[in-house]
Amino acid sequence: MEPEYLNTGRNLGHIAYRVENIYETCAHLQELGIEVNRFPQDGQMVFLRSADNISVELLHAGEPLPKN
Repeated sequence: MEPEYLNTGRNLGHIAYRVENIYETCAHLQELGIEVNRFPQDGQMVFLRSADNISVELLHAGEPLPKN
């Protein structure tokens, strides 16, 4: 029997990567043509979506950078 959460259609599954500098990483991805849903303003995290519709979270390694 499958767990109930698999049948709700509201799964929060995604992959996450830790990056050295969230702002530089997002700028680089945008230069490559990758859409960043919302540029990080908290210096800490951002979500983007892959070409095959997978939600990807980027997390800044260490203390948050100053707000941009």
